[in-house]
This record gives sequence, structure tokens and C-alpha cells, in this order.
Amino acid sequence: MTSTAQTAVSTYLTALRDPNALVNRQAIADFNAKLEESADPLERLALRQELLNAHVPPSLPVLEAEFITHARAWADERGISPRVFLVEGVSPTVLRRAGFSMPKTRGARVDRKPAAKRVTTEQVLAVMPAIGTFTIQQLAARSGATLATVRKIVQQQVDAGKLQQLGTDPTHQGVGRAPVLYQAM
Repeated sequence: MTSTAQTAVSTYLTALRDPNALVNRQAIADFNAKLEESADPLERLALRQELLNAHVPPSLPVLEAEFITHARAWADERGISPRVFLVEGVSPTVLRRAGFSMPKTRGARVDRKPAAKRVTTEQVLAVMPAIGTFTIQQLAARSGATLATVRKIVQQQVDAGKLQQLGTDPTHQGVGRAPVLYQAM
């Protein structure tokens, strides 16, 4: 099996757990260094945009498509059960699309992640990036809070003038609506 398959599986699982872990920190450091050295205002604008773009993790639908392409063969070669993927947070729908046999009936017993622990507003705010953009899904993944909890907290922060809603993610690819980007003020 190729390293491409292993990379696709590993990257997708990392994105499910913490999408911000996939942000290229070296690129951010490089753009910051170039920005400090540049005196040209137009170059500085371009560098600031590159820096802003570098803070955005890769698109989950793109990573999911790669996972779907490679996961079944990779797992078969290593004797990895689809139940293990479920415990790691991969949805049954994604596993079916990847070619795994999954129970389709309601009530079928499947090992799942334990129920989420209670996450406070302070815990969500503590993982909110001070620089760059983020989505509600990314913040939920980083904090461990439910999407509903994060939506409520983010809306409170927007109403208080502490966050800015930037609009939908222009880099979104795949099915579904593009997520809304937020940025600290």
C-alpha cells in the first residue's frame, strides 16, 4: 500500500480530531518573517493575505474524499475493522462510501465514542484563535463542545462585538453549504 493511502487516512483522522493541527505552522512563520522584512505596501498586503490563508486548515470535504478513496484498501491490508474507525469519529456514512459494510438498521449496536463531556463557555473561549479565521465546526472540534453550544457562544461573542462574522469560506469545496468564517476583533 502506498504512503498516499496512509497519509489520506492519517490526515482525515487528524482533521476530525483537531483540524487546526493541519495548519502549516512553518508557512505561517515564513510569511511573518517576510512581512517583517518587507517595506513595499503592496507586497505587505499580499503577504498579509497569504498569512490569513495559511491560518485556514485544509477543507474537510477534500480530505474526506481522499479518505474514501483509500481507507478500505488500507484497512483491509492491516486488518483494521470499521468499528475502530467509528470509535475514532468517522461516521458510518463515510465508511459506507469508502466501501465498508456497515449495519443500516436502526438500533444496530455499534461501538461509538462516549458521550461528550460538559464544556464551559470559558473552555470554548480558551481555544478560540486570537489570530486568523475559524469555523464553528473547527472550534467545536478543538473544544470538545457540541456544535449547538459553540454556535450559541460564537453568536454571543458576535453580539458583544468581540468576533466578526466574515461570511462563507471562499475555499470551500464539495457538497453542502460553505461554512461561515469568524475572526476575533
